[in-house]
Amino acid sequence: MKPSFVQAPLLWAVLALAGTAAAQPSPTAQPSPAAFEARQRFESEVRACNNSGLPDPAREACVRRAGVALDNRLNGTPGDVPVATPDGRAIVMSPAGSLPRPAEAEPVTSRDGRATIVRPTDGTAPR
Repeated sequence: MKPSFVQAPLLWAVLALAGTAAAQPSPTAQPSPAAFEARQRFESEVRACNNSGLPDPAREACVRRAGVALDNRLNGTPGDVPVATPDGRAIVMSPAGSLPRPAEAEPVTSRDGRATIVRPTDGTAPR
């Protein structure tokens, strides 16, 4: 049987996903001391931004600067990795290390049909 033009990209996506999954550190891996120190410094900078009494635009810029500084200390932002959706119908690009959406979080279409809402798994109303 000759593979169709749809099967080849799907095969490459699955192979790429398997390769990135194998390259990801285990969730129980301890961060390096430099990464731990960078994270602590970032959190203290964010606390200082939030407690400074700055107006919202200036406070948000302060938090962004702290995030950029953290990224620079950790050699840049994490790259995006392809992640298959729980039903397997799509591959979504997500930041490396992000948590997947729980399989039990079921999307619901709004009454007017113009939006799709994913309700939290704990049953609370979306904010």
